[in-house]
Amino acid sequence: MVTWSTGSVAAQCHNFVEDIPTVLSGTALIDLARRKMEFVKKYTGDTNVSESNISDVYQGPILNLTIAETFKTMNAIGADVNSISLGDLSISKGGESNLIAAGNAFESMAMTELKAVGRRSASYKSLGE
Repeated sequence: MVTWSTGSVAAQCHNFVEDIPTVLSGTALIDLARRKMEFVKKYTGDTNVSESNISDVYQGPILNLTIAETFKTMNAIGADVNSISLGDLSISKGGESNLIAAGNAFESMAMTELKAVGRRSASYKSLGE
């Protein structure tokens, strides 16, 4: 089991996504990863997740959420491209921005992975009757 940091997530994201604008690389990409790590931490209720300690259970969802946010941010700043291809996933420009479509696809994959991991629940007994 190898733990990642938000820097590791950002580096993997940079490896997967081609043509990331310089405005998004480096610290900005690490900040995106940090925000997605915080989302996963709150979603799952696992307080052991931190910037320097992302276990293998959460690496996929955090990476996919960071990739999704990267695509959506690239679209917002006007860095649209004609097609996106990552492994078997290929999306060509059509009616909507291919970056938005790719971002939505990665976000959907991440949420499916998070649902499989589950959430921690806590119950409390109130004082009184």
